[in-house]
Amino acid sequence: MLASPLLLYGEGAMNDILSGELSLPILPLRNSVLFPASVVPVNVARKRSIRLVEFLESNERGVLFAVAQRDPTVEDPTISDLYEVGTIARILKIIRLGSRSYSIVLQGMSRARRIEEISTQPFLSGKVAALEPTDTPEEHANAQELLLPLRELAQAYFRELPAPRRDTQNILENVQEIGAMSDLIASNLPVPISEKQSILEELSAFARARRVFALVERRGEVERVRKEIGAMVEDELSRSQRELILRQQLKAIRQELGENDGEEEELEQLRDRVAQAKLPPEAESAARRELRRMSAMSPASAEYQVAR
Repeated sequence: MLASPLLLYGEGAMNDILSGELSLPILPLRNSVLFPASVVPVNVARKRSIRLVEFLESNERGVLFAVAQRDPTVEDPTISDLYEVGTIARILKIIRLGSRSYSIVLQGMSRARRIEEISTQPFLSGKVAALEPTDTPEEHANAQELLLPLRELAQAYFRELPAPRRDTQNILENVQEIGAMSDLIASNLPVPISEKQSILEELSAFARARRVFALVERRGEVERVRKEIGAMVEDELSRSQRELILRQQLKAIRQELGENDGEEEELEQLRDRVAQAKLPPEAESAARRELRRMSAMSPASAEYQVAR
């Protein structure tokens, strides 16, 4: 079992990691961005990344620099394929999934910038420097005022998701620092990697909180529109299904009474053509309204002939 980095390095050494420069193994992340204070599982299956994990496990060293790839399709990224800003992280757990793959659990510790490449073999490594917040005391105070509104907005958003993020909602209740709150929310939003990376690179907690607030508002609006469209489609399907059942019942009754005349057969054919045409919802609704109107007309009327 991997020992805690805090125990391995000691309290003073860990403080040095978060305030100075350090040479660290570099773990490229594909399709994800690790934020400080976030705890995420990462699957490791690429050769250099496997060697990195095995090195850390055998040497009982649990700290690395996790950074996103610019292009997730690159299979064997070099330093130039990675963003400069990433996160110093510690490994909380290593799980072997097979002979050549692992799942590791990372905990973000601090934003950091890569300042120098050290080596590319047997895995990527480089010198990184931790990044400090740039807020003035006044900006920090203004940022803290966004804590409660941002928490309430985010909790409302996560409640409305198809699969509510109750764990995230509970964690948000206990976060009292606006920078950590913004990072936690950003890490759980379904937005492009480039947008998450941009938030990671924002060193002002005040600016970051405002950006995340606007992002949650935007995602909340997208979710509301998605639900409205879903409800409209479901309502239209239910109405069409009810109409189909009633039509089938009416047809059976008329057949039983021997009243299934040519005009009704024509209307049935028109209804089938409308159903098979896959018209846009508005056009289909208009066509069905016209057919209902025709069913109430006399087939001998001029209006019926025009409607045909």
